[in-house]
Amino acid sequence: MKKKFLLFFITAFFFAAVKADTNAPGVIKTNEVWIPKNSPYIVDGTVIVEKTALLTIYPGTIVKFKENSKIYVKGALYSKGDPKNPVRMIPYDNVSFYDGLVFESRFKSTVEFTILIRGAITSRGTPVDITSNYILNSTGVELYHFATALIKDNYFYNDTYGVYLEGKEIKYTIAQNTFNNGRFAIYFKDTPKNDGTILKNNFFKNVVNITNYSPADIDCKDNYWGFSEDPAIQKYIYDKRNNEKAGKAVYEPYAKVPYALWEPSDAFISLVKIYLNLRRPDEEPTRISLGGGAAGLMPVAPNYLSNESKFGLGLNAEFTCNITGAFLWGLQLENLGLENKRGDTYQYDMTVSNILVNAIGYIGYKKNVYFIPYLKLGAGLSIVSEQYKYDDGTTKKYNNTCFTAGGGAGLELFPVRYFSFKLEAAFNSTLNTRGVILYPVVGLTGNVYFETPFYVNDKG
Repeated sequence: MKKKFLLFFITAFFFAAVKADTNAPGVIKTNEVWIPKNSPYIVDGTVIVEKTALLTIYPGTIVKFKENSKIYVKGALYSKGDPKNPVRMIPYDNVSFYDGLVFESRFKSTVEFTILIRGAITSRGTPVDITSNYILNSTGVELYHFATALIKDNYFYNDTYGVYLEGKEIKYTIAQNTFNNGRFAIYFKDTPKNDGTILKNNFFKNVVNITNYSPADIDCKDNYWGFSEDPAIQKYIYDKRNNEKAGKAVYEPYAKVPYALWEPSDAFISLVKIYLNLRRPDEEPTRISLGGGAAGLMPVAPNYLSNESKFGLGLNAEFTCNITGAFLWGLQLENLGLENKRGDTYQYDMTVSNILVNAIGYIGYKKNVYFIPYLKLGAGLSIVSEQYKYDDGTTKKYNNTCFTAGGGAGLELFPVRYFSFKLEAAFNSTLNTRGVILYPVVGLTGNVYFETPFYVNDKG
């Protein structure tokens, strides 16, 4: 009896300890609250908050978005964490990008003390307060026609955009934020009238701090731009100085030392350390591959070598890393050999060991293709070893370190995302002292791909 009770207790404790996911409803028609006890909430597709509804997300709640998913707010949303226990909005698989929060409503919404990773906050004609949030590795905040936004005390890190503005009658206050390591910190496009202020923000290490692709001037005085002199500041501002059709970014006077602004607390940062190396939405993930297989060579020159043997075999190994999706660099190791028996006269053996650095380009590259051709150019060093072993017991050896260059083409087949087969043909030229060795190479390799960094799955 005691054993049965103990078994029951352990089983009950186990199921109580396992926290099941909560699938967010497709439509929210009345007031609803999301709380930590029931999280993580899974957003798959579009969750619509109707005009009659208010969605409140409590401190400590985790919301996981599947790829391209969003919460579409026609009513109102309050995502209100607290400094020590923020709301967390993260990708379901820790990797994919999602549309995040999309506001299209006449009711005011609030996003406060929330961590947003790999998503976006979009306002289409909606009043929204976005304050004291940590927005990283994301698309950023997007404001469109007739939006009204208070964007204050946020920390933007490694985002494609900090704040993107496009359209008419946008009213904005962008104050006391930090924009760090982003691509476009604040970006204006086709805003015929700029009705707002950009004040007391810190800008650090962004590719561009202010981009003005609109005809109106931008008031952005009293900010710290990361530098204390005009030439350095102007280098990171794109406006009328670069494009005559654009308005000015009026940045003077400016602060010469950073402002003391809100920054994410240790509690915030501890929750997102595993994400800090994730890339922005417009960048390819870093992929490396390791592969190995068989290769064959067919020497065509010099004459003495082609007369010794028409064909040789060997092994091939390679490492690659992408520069962009379509271009890669790689390191290739080849060990190729051939041999020949001249009757009762001598035995001939040759090996060519290549270390090549390759540039590889896919033809017609698209994401997630399964079958793709490529071109390859490479150069490096070769060790050429030749040996004649005569029947009288004597030997003659030639060992040389040579320069090698080559190029070729191939086809890569991905039966699964993280594994491929490569079939390629190349032509190499090795500058050997006994004559330039020219030889085609045919190879077949299997390659295992890894995305970096290696992500730790967040169980909430």
